Amino acid sequence: MSAAEKRKRGANFTTSETRVLLSIITEFTAIMENKKTGGVSVQEKNKAWSKITAKFDAACLEGRHRTMDSLKKLFDNKKRELRKPRAEILETDGGPSQRTGHH
Repeated sequence: MSAAEKRKRGANFTTSETRVLLSIITEFTAIMENKKTGGVSVQEKNKAWSKITAKFDAACLEGRHRTMDSLKKLFDNKKRELRKPRAEILETDGGPSQRTGHH
């Protein structure tokens, strides 16, 4: 990839941007949590993400516009953060994590 083709990294999301996104997504919870992967479900999710992106851009006061892909990535990262502590508990049968150095 040449220097001209490199993707420019976007600015980090602010705490207020994250709150705005998560509050907007609550309106679309049923669609976002749908585990089906058929064509109709994918189309519904894409329509929902288009609406979420438009609402997000309208609601953000920073004046920064975010892409649908960047909003999806933030949402996926937040979901992963919420699952992580539970995964570590299951990994250690409820005991302290070996990674933290506590025994």
